[in-house]
Amino acid sequence: MSLSGLFSEHVVGPLRHAHGSPMSIARGAALGTWVAFTPTVGIQMFVVGVLGIPLRANIPVAVALVWLSNPVTMVPLYFAFYLVGTLVLAQPALDYSVLSERIDLAWETAQGQGLWAGLRGLFDFLGSEVVWPMAVGSFIMATALAVAAYHGALLWATRRAQRLEQDFENRQQAEAAGAGVQDGPPAMPEGGAAPALSADETETVTKT
Repeated sequence: MSLSGLFSEHVVGPLRHAHGSPMSIARGAALGTWVAFTPTVGIQMFVVGVLGIPLRANIPVAVALVWLSNPVTMVPLYFAFYLVGTLVLAQPALDYSVLSERIDLAWETAQGQGLWAGLRGLFDFLGSEVVWPMAVGSFIMATALAVAAYHGALLWATRRAQRLEQDFENRQQAEAAGAGVQDGPPAMPEGGAAPALSADETETVTKT
């Protein structure tokens, strides 16, 4: 599957069909974005599940946004974390090709091991000169992007809720207007004259 197809299926689709209050959707967007931009591939769903409940976040939205970090985007994201961290810590940075190869080898080495053993092996293989700047950079990027995601999702979800509420009110008004037309008095003929009586109605009026 292409990156655009992956993004559409796992991120855009769940967001468009998200249920819940605007606040819970915004919390879910912030949580999912924060977790996605941390070097926690392999345990991201677990982190979302642990933090989502006490934060009262929309977990399906959070899970959807975790997919911003995936096997296709992992190496570029980790390199971005690393670059930001080296800038903040004033350390020299490795070339992209060198770091990319090291991350790929570390990821292959960690496969097949237990969760915590795999993560420990991953960090040991990368080395502290890579892991520490990467952790610092990811925390900075994740926090900034999570704040932006929260406010963006809150604005979008609030407008969507208002639009849905207005559509519901419009449908109710249309249904009420349609029922009123059906139950209303018969239309008067042109000129305002009363409708003609049938023969039976004329005989009844005469007898009365």
